[in-house]
Amino acid sequence: MAIAALSDSHTVTPVVAGGPAQEINPTSPNSVALFDSVGGKQSFPLGDEMSTSVSLAIVRALVSTWLRDAFSMNSVVADELLHHVYRLVSRPDTLMHDPALHRVVHSLMKTTFLRLLGELQRLGCTIVHATFQKVTVATNKKTLSEAEEYIDFVISTVRGRSGSGGGNDPSDALSRVALRPRQFHSHFLFLDEYNYGTMQLERHPNDDENIPEFVIRDEGNSTSVVVPSAVTAWSVMNYLGNELAQEYFRVIIGRFSKEIMRKEIDISRKEDDESRSRTSFNSVDDRVLLYKKKVITKHFASSLTRAVGEILKDGVNAEIKPPFLGPNVNYKNPALEFIKNVVNVLELDPDVESEVQVLKRSLLAQVGVAEYAKAAQWVNPCPTFMLPDVFCSECHESRDINLCYIPPPDDDETDLDRQWSCEDCGTPYDVQDIEDRLIGIVNKKILRYQLQDLRDQRTNRVVTRCLPSLSECSTGIRLDTSQSEAQSELQLLHSLAEYHDLQALKQTTGLVLGSS
Repeated sequence: MAIAALSDSHTVTPVVAGGPAQEINPTSPNSVALFDSVGGKQSFPLGDEMSTSVSLAIVRALVSTWLRDAFSMNSVVADELLHHVYRLVSRPDTLMHDPALHRVVHSLMKTTFLRLLGELQRLGCTIVHATFQKVTVATNKKTLSEAEEYIDFVISTVRGRSGSGGGNDPSDALSRVALRPRQFHSHFLFLDEYNYGTMQLERHPNDDENIPEFVIRDEGNSTSVVVPSAVTAWSVMNYLGNELAQEYFRVIIGRFSKEIMRKEIDISRKEDDESRSRTSFNSVDDRVLLYKKKVITKHFASSLTRAVGEILKDGVNAEIKPPFLGPNVNYKNPALEFIKNVVNVLELDPDVESEVQVLKRSLLAQVGVAEYAKAAQWVNPCPTFMLPDVFCSECHESRDINLCYIPPPDDDETDLDRQWSCEDCGTPYDVQDIEDRLIGIVNKKILRYQLQDLRDQRTNRVVTRCLPSLSECSTGIRLDTSQSEAQSELQLLHSLAEYHDLQALKQTTGLVLGSS
């Protein structure tokens, strides 16, 4: 993405007064060079763009030269430098690092990335979730063959925007973004990047002896069959406070996707494929919708009522205490947390919204909580702490890592599963480097808290008097970052240090929390 952004002709490098003449696009979202609203004159760039007007042009020239050498002369050195260009700009231990240059390059990357998403939407894709490393789209296709053909068409169209198809045109940045399909899913329930359930589709040869009974005969490929497998990747399971609740959550949500898909396949098989018309498609959808509502009102109603009763009887399991306790976690009432999380996931399907509301009312009455009570409102219990630009020592890929993310509990979990590792090659990240960065973040948070402004509660203006008890308006005074907010952030980092055995970070946060 960094190579594409730095070679993108749609992102314009600003210039300062007296420099070489260069066109500036005032409507570009990454540019602060705006037109004066009164005189109609163009103003000069400010801030980061002013300070990097020379260095950014040099970096862009380097990238263009390396691209030319890599394509025309097959230079291994140029290709290696291109793979490391973003690390050279963003890592503080490199000689090319400059915080302002890093911010501008990242802004250019976001602009190019938004152009890519816009192109995908123009081609008919619905963006479900997107990061620099992974884009999840909905194709609205019925079969795996249709989805594969459609995605191949989208990728080839994006890469062939310049007409060359190979990405040799320096102005064609999108053609340099590597796009490849990784997985195909059906019946996808998506809450966020760390909470989703799906039926993952994989191809198996017809003569494979390990083919399960539940398969899909794909019309587009007669030599293989499609095998769906249930995936329940729900991080919220770590915060239910009860092992029985975790198991019931996994089973119920997995059944919701698997049973609906199985019923849909059974209904479709009964239809005459050769004479199927648009009306018959609608009849299939109607029958699936009726079955989906029946699953909620009858099957799940009895199963969840029995599950809540067993969870109430089992109580809190102290051995599976949530790893990172936040203000939204109430693990001491696992039955209530189980109800809220199951209902919230089932509500992701708009077809059964009314049925899920009736089920929610019944389950909350079972635990003695009113439907509109504050305790019944679902809030995501999973804390998030993003550490940007973590580089893999093996493949040198850069990712923003959520250090608080823990995969759902597994019976085969070991201490190695707690390590942060690269999603591409599986190599563990440098824990010492991550700990040093976190200690630096703690020190910056402390300094920012001590140097923050006092503000008038009524006017929100900065209080200029020294050590006042009241503002100039004789009203109360507040902090930009309250003491409770600062303590909550430090407590999260302290819990993170305890969970991953980061002794230096644990000592640093412990001293600060102990003195506050």
